[in-house]
Amino acid sequence: MKTIFIIGLTLLVARNSYCQNIDHLIEKLICTSNFYQSLDAYDQDVLYALSDYELQADSLAEYMDGHNDSLQQDSIIGFNLIDYYQSEIDDLIHKICMHPKFNTVVIEERLRKSGVNVAVSEDRKMFNFSYYSKNGGTAIMMNSYIFYMPWKRFIEDLSDDFYTDGYQEIYKVQNGNTDSYLFIGSSRGCTSCFISYFQYFDFDSEDLSISLRADKEIYNRSWEQEMQYSPNDTSIFVSYLTDDFMGTCQLDQDLLYDQYVDSEFKKKKCELTYKFNGDTFVFENSTEINFEEDEE
Repeated sequence: MKTIFIIGLTLLVARNSYCQNIDHLIEKLICTSNFYQSLDAYDQDVLYALSDYELQADSLAEYMDGHNDSLQQDSIIGFNLIDYYQSEIDDLIHKICMHPKFNTVVIEERLRKSGVNVAVSEDRKMFNFSYYSKNGGTAIMMNSYIFYMPWKRFIEDLSDDFYTDGYQEIYKVQNGNTDSYLFIGSSRGCTSCFISYFQYFDFDSEDLSISLRADKEIYNRSWEQEMQYSPNDTSIFVSYLTDDFMGTCQLDQDLLYDQYVDSEFKKKKCELTYKFNGDTFVFENSTEINFEEDEE
């Protein structure tokens, strides 16, 4: 009897240890995300057979407490299945980041084909995890979480200035003894509504405060826009074509729609540069190119 108890205890400890193994957590996130990616974002009333999806009995039971109306015998409504998998993905992202060995893995490489996007700064202190929310509209909305290693916490709730759709690039910008980072991202608001943006933040570890120092966004009708940062000369290059969203190359000026549709209005290619001055990013110069002439 004692032998059986010891064996059982050993197996229990081993199981718990395995569940907390960071490699296991990552593989579980990949598997969960792959199932999530297969769900239809545009027909969320469709029924899915429970047997076709890896739903943990305990977590599903907890989730379904209060969602019983979504279960129909051996099936579940798509809307609730999406919500369930999102809660699982969010939980795994948080467990992975808080794991003691998180800094030993190249997480962006491990998750490259999982549907979970990871942007990470070169000093590997700032991370942004984002994935498609399956909101079902023409807008592509993302679920986004920003993790800051020195603070050992997620920080998206510490500032209202962060874009909820997340970022594709993060850069550490040296600014004296201040921890400062440049975030660059883009998203789609509708079939022909696109936005690119950059933000520069200071992080104060004494009071865990975040200060937005620079913020610029470009709205456009197509993806024919660029926003690139050059760490060598600490400058941001911005390029876009004027349209009814952005009718001018001067980003601090608004051009009314009726001015844009005026027959004398000429489409232009705008190229702008923002330079880091040791404190923040400031506008440096702009170039306007007649689009028709540029095409020739």
